[in-house]
Amino acid sequence: MRHNTLVRKTRLIVEPPQAPLESQPRLVPSSYFCWKGVLDRVLSAILLVPGTLFIGLFIVLTRLTSRGPGIYRQLRTGKDGKMFWLYKIRTMRHDAEESTGPVWPQAHDPRITWLGWILRRLHLDELPQLLNVLKGEMSLVGPRPERPEFVRVLAEVLPGYHDRLMVPPGITGLAQVNLPPDSDLASVHCKLVLDCEYIERGSLWLDLRLLICTSCRVLKLPERWLLRLFGLSRKVTPPQFLKELSSEKQEGAERAAPTPISILVEAASVPTGKGNLVSGRSELSVRKLSSGGGPLSAKMLNVFTVDVEDYYHVSAFEKCIPRQQWDRWESRVEVNTRRILRLLDRYQVKATFFVLGWVGKRHPQLVQEIHSRGHEIGSHGYEHRLVFEQTPDQFREDLQRSRDLLQDVIGERITAYRAPSFSITGQSRWALEILVEEGFLVDSSVFPIHHDRYGIPDAAPRPHFLTTEAGPLWEFPPAVVRLAGMNVPVAGGGYFRLYPLAWTLYCLRRINETEQRPFTFYVHPWELDPKQPRIPSAPWLSRFRHYVNLSRNEEKLAGLLQRFHFGRLCDVVH
Repeated sequence: MRHNTLVRKTRLIVEPPQAPLESQPRLVPSSYFCWKGVLDRVLSAILLVPGTLFIGLFIVLTRLTSRGPGIYRQLRTGKDGKMFWLYKIRTMRHDAEESTGPVWPQAHDPRITWLGWILRRLHLDELPQLLNVLKGEMSLVGPRPERPEFVRVLAEVLPGYHDRLMVPPGITGLAQVNLPPDSDLASVHCKLVLDCEYIERGSLWLDLRLLICTSCRVLKLPERWLLRLFGLSRKVTPPQFLKELSSEKQEGAERAAPTPISILVEAASVPTGKGNLVSGRSELSVRKLSSGGGPLSAKMLNVFTVDVEDYYHVSAFEKCIPRQQWDRWESRVEVNTRRILRLLDRYQVKATFFVLGWVGKRHPQLVQEIHSRGHEIGSHGYEHRLVFEQTPDQFREDLQRSRDLLQDVIGERITAYRAPSFSITGQSRWALEILVEEGFLVDSSVFPIHHDRYGIPDAAPRPHFLTTEAGPLWEFPPAVVRLAGMNVPVAGGGYFRLYPLAWTLYCLRRINETEQRPFTFYVHPWELDPKQPRIPSAPWLSRFRHYVNLSRNEEKLAGLLQRFHFGRLCDVVH
């Protein structure tokens, strides 16, 4: 009797939230979710036509084989924290939680009936959730709907957990097909990163693959083979201290089913000094499995760089958008830069961000956020003026203005520089000496190729020391591969968007493994933004270079990051 009293008191501690949950989302959901709900309702209505017969059959069988109703409803948390009743075929005893309160199911859970075990194995107990989809409470594909008792607790111990509530929950999803049911903080931590990946990159093609894969799982086809076939395989590794915590709990005596209170106890067991469990998801390691095996060239540390500028700053649009009009255009640099930050966090990559001084002045908090995440801050000049169009005095003034502003923002010395549009060319080599005089140690502006705007074709393609009258300077050229006696650019930007991913990976692997040297890769925030405003007055060649394959670039970058080892310029120099 005393035990039951304690249980009732415990259940009062964690009450379901009565209002939409407040959060500060760090994700930008895919535009696909704007119209996905209509498609979900149409498909659920079609599936319910034959599905109603099976639901009726399972209800009858459930009532004949165990006490209690055939349909089981349970309160779940939906989009924006709104509660709804989720419908399922009952698979457990009708009094399964009478003495325990809310608990997660376990492997070989004794509360599951023999018929329920069959229905769960075939995922047929979830058929009534088509009614939730038809009502607009759920989606066919999305994050798993969690119980409000657990949501409140998980949101307290896992910062960022609310992000998964930005879209309706789903019957199936990327996390559901890759990972087993939740059992501890480590498992929730792993599912969260896949939920966030789906929210950011959701598409009709991804949904179709997930639905087909889920249907094949009902037929009990080999799951690992299915995931590889449909390109859905993901491997998620939680932080080491959570893995150790989970393994400690699994040792010794049989573990009790997790409850909201036990999760709080588990969170309190996390060693001090570990910081936020999910903050920025920077401690997660996620690698998509490919048919080719593990990451390539894992021992060579390459350089990943980001030129932080907005879409209207590019040199190709300079004649269409004068600098005096920059403030009139919609700024998208913060949102797009944070997309890159999340992508780098996902693959545990630290990078060098060359920040345009004009951007740093208007968005100092963005520069501070980049720096606080462990990335290196470099200068990209102040007004994005081509170096060979400036006098030495003008270049020095622009350089000082950018350097001083960025140093004031982050409180550290700026030692790395990249010229706008790689504009240190044969006619502006004098800029290298000025860089040394102004205290810079590393430059990444000399592109060793032929190009109509930039390049020094006979420059060394590997990182090397330059000797100037003012002193030495490290030069890290953007990546080129030597093919047929020519330097072929494979450094990123428009080249990366234009080339097939397989070709880029081959060339970069050749640089690492055949030429035995690291490479420098670059990207711009606007290259992950297919919805940026168009500049119709720009020349057609400039528009083609700027807009080609923007919609595919984020997925291609993920493929690159999972196959090579990247770091900051300062890491490679040291």
